[in-house]
Amino acid sequence: MLTRLNRILGRQDGEHREIRGRQKEDGLQSPCHTPRNKWFWGKPRTARKASSTPFFLTEQQQHLNQVEKLKLQLQMMTNDRNELHEFLAHYKNNELNNSTLYSQHLSEQTQLKEKVRMLLEDKKKLQGEQILLQELHAEAKRLHEEAHEKIYDLWTRQLQVG
Repeated sequence: MLTRLNRILGRQDGEHREIRGRQKEDGLQSPCHTPRNKWFWGKPRTARKASSTPFFLTEQQQHLNQVEKLKLQLQMMTNDRNELHEFLAHYKNNELNNSTLYSQHLSEQTQLKEKVRMLLEDKKKLQGEQILLQELHAEAKRLHEEAHEKIYDLWTRQLQVG
């Protein structure tokens, strides 16, 4: 694979030096500096500098940075969890209040249904009494008219006799 890459880039058996020299003279860029070849497997080609700190220190620093990032993420997740707990507690309290309100509503509804039932019974009784009173009124009116006729007949007889 490496030899194939070297062949593609023209770096096999010293060709690289000759091409590079010609390209510099001609003002051309080498194949490795063209925009297409700047990136190799997602990483930019950069010259490595000699590090003044040993490799294990930079690795240790990376681990410490990673630990700090994880601590920050953990703190954010803890804050989110606490916020969700507060929301859930508030929701449960509201739900409990709603359940309490619902039971109060049900008891009031039951009481109202009972009152409606009682009022319907009273209405039926009153309608029965009203019918009876209408019949009694008609009877009283009839009796009144009969009494009036009798009294009028008696009065007219007295006037005629008199």
